Amino acid sequence: ALSDLAGAPRAGSTLEGDLARALLTAFPDRVAKLRRQNDDWVEAVMCAGGSASVQARALPAGTEYVVAVDADEGDASRGTQGRAFTATRLRAAAPIERDWLLDLVPSLMTESTVSEFNSTRGRSEEIWRLKYGELVLEETRTAATDSEAGAQALVDALLDPQANRLSVFEDAEALEHLVRRLAFAGVGPQGATAPRELLTPALAGFTSLSELKGVELEPLLLGSLPAEVRTALDRAAPGHVTLGRGRRIRIHYEPGKPPWVESRLQDFFGMSASPTVGSTAVTIHLLAPNKRAVQVTSDLAGFWKNHYATVRRELCRRYPRHSWPEDPIQGPFPPDIGERRRR
Repeated sequence: ALSDLAGAPRAGSTLEGDLARALLTAFPDRVAKLRRQNDDWVEAVMCAGGSASVQARALPAGTEYVVAVDADEGDASRGTQGRAFTATRLRAAAPIERDWLLDLVPSLMTESTVSEFNSTRGRSEEIWRLKYGELVLEETRTAATDSEAGAQALVDALLDPQANRLSVFEDAEALEHLVRRLAFAGVGPQGATAPRELLTPALAGFTSLSELKGVELEPLLLGSLPAEVRTALDRAAPGHVTLGRGRRIRIHYEPGKPPWVESRLQDFFGMSASPTVGSTAVTIHLLAPNKRAVQVTSDLAGFWKNHYATVRRELCRRYPRHSWPEDPIQGPFPPDIGERRRR
């Protein structure tokens, strides 16, 4: 006879094998796998999804799988360790053997191999699973050997907004920078899928975070673009500009704004006009030695002519050890303390 799982088990409540097999054949969609046992309750994970609670003392020792025959809805319960369990409770169930599932209900058995990212090991893995409905009966994990699927799993992991895994690259901002350059130029992949479309070909063959340490992202991204796209991109939205004193800095692109750059005011000495992207003047953030902007302008020539003298007097007073030539275009430009420090 079936035992009343809501109360104490009765003597002789263990089902004979033939009866248990018959119940499995009659109710193949009511198979449950038992897990998370504590002193009071066991969670029964159902093959069709969801779960129920079973009193631990009502189950024969070592039971792993059951067929749920009767259940009711009750109040959520807690075990002695304070763990909450589902309100659905199994009143009667038949313990079964896992091997019976394949023998008696092969139609609900599935076998699959997928590539997934293992966050603990920091790598893509091939996962073989044997499932009965939604229940995972068996699983094995090995390092990814399918480089295409493994790389895609790695890309998915890198783009997970909750994990911040892109920080494995020292130049992680290169991805967003390239996305914005492409949008400004109107070439290449567009829209919300652009980061994935850019990373996938760039990371072909990579399957773990450890392989990416020390790798520069920007050359990978640019190298995976078609040659004609790179040419059009460099012409319409260059990534960097070289300033008057030889420093190469990144050009920033933001939706709805003109391109902009920022650097120390001294780096712009020797430049008579603002750099341009196509016909658009680049907005310049001129920084004092404390890295705060003393002027934001898209007209460098106008700044030199109308405002530099005033700004220079203040900077000379606040930073007397730095070089502030009277003529910012012709110089002379003696070595600046900031340049010596950077060297």
